[in-house]
Amino acid sequence: MTGTTDWRSYALVMAGVQGYALDEAQLERVVAQLELIEGIAAPLLAQQLPPEIEPAPVFKP
Repeated sequence: MTGTTDWRSYALVMAGVQGYALDEAQLERVVAQLELIEGIAAPLLAQQLPPEIEPAPVFKP
């Protein structure tokens, strides 16, 4: 596990919610991908944005 998230439990629960049954090999691959994504996103999420940064506009038809 890279961070504090239990990706194995998350993957099992979300697979069940979506109606998938993952075998152990599939589960390990899903967990590896989630850990990779977490590692890639961590530096971006660690950045503090200054308060003067405005959020993107929201489209309202």
